[in-house]
Amino acid sequence: MYELILFDFDGTIADSLHQGLAHYNSLAGQFGFLPVTDIDAARQMKTKAFFKAHKIPLRRLPGLYREFMRLQHAYMPNVRLFEEIKDVVETLAQHFRVGILSSNTEDNIHACLRANGAEGLFDFVFSHTSIFGKHKSMRKILKNEKLVREQVVYVGDELRDLKAATKCRIDACAVTWGMHTEKVLTGEQPRYIARQPVDLLRIFGVAEFRLENPQFASAVVTS
Repeated sequence: MYELILFDFDGTIADSLHQGLAHYNSLAGQFGFLPVTDIDAARQMKTKAFFKAHKIPLRRLPGLYREFMRLQHAYMPNVRLFEEIKDVVETLAQHFRVGILSSNTEDNIHACLRANGAEGLFDFVFSHTSIFGKHKSMRKILKNEKLVREQVVYVGDELRDLKAATKCRIDACAVTWGMHTEKVLTGEQPRYIARQPVDLLRIFGVAEFRLENPQFASAVVTS
């Protein structure tokens, strides 16, 4: 039985994909990277394939990350949450602890949540200020919250989110409304797949009385 549902933020809670790609494109020329010209094609690329296709060497990622977050900071109060996700998290919070683990900064996340009237929904916000290695922060959260891996599930929209959960040996729930497509995400074999926010209620067993409702038909348990 899970005690903590841990969420990624951008692309999972916050509908920030298009603006994030716009910020990346504004920096691409400065760094000598290729811009994103086809969002649908980018969503179908694995993380490292995206870097290769856009000529982004891994050694340049820290500098790109810093400048990207600087641009994001001013915009975060304008980012909206995905439709229904606020109500879904509010419902889940009645049954579980809910937290955020994101590569975005805590200031940015709080600014967005505050602007959307959602800051009080989450028990904590944890920032992992790097593109990779999120599994290390997952382990810190397990220790801080005094939980074992079977008590935690991570919900994310990117392949690297699922890979981090695999490295930490915790269950993963892939959501298909963010950065990566379902085809890309299923390659990492997440335990659950949600195709719309309300699917999370079915997956985590807090909407049994509504299971016959067609809006819940898209949730998938993969193992």
